[in-house]
Amino acid sequence: TRYTIDPKEYFGAMRYAERQGLVVIGAWHSHPDGDATLSATDVALSPGGEWVTVVVGNKAQPADAVRAFRTEGEKVFELALISQPSP
Repeated sequence: TRYTIDPKEYFGAMRYAERQGLVVIGAWHSHPDGDATLSATDVALSPGGEWVTVVVGNKAQPADAVRAFRTEGEKVFELALISQPSP
């Protein structure tokens, strides 16, 4: 299974974020039958740079069910996620 973001939706979200004083830094998707890790396809299609990809998995323990990554070419870097209670 693969996912794509409709370019109109993407640019609409970017324009909306800019009007709100926000910056889109990445996207998330799920692996409903897998772990919260980047697949080879995820890595190949990642724009790289500062773009963050968050993956929600279904097979891991709750502590590992949501993970974030950046890529540089084929290199994958996991980012720390910090959970904070809502105000």
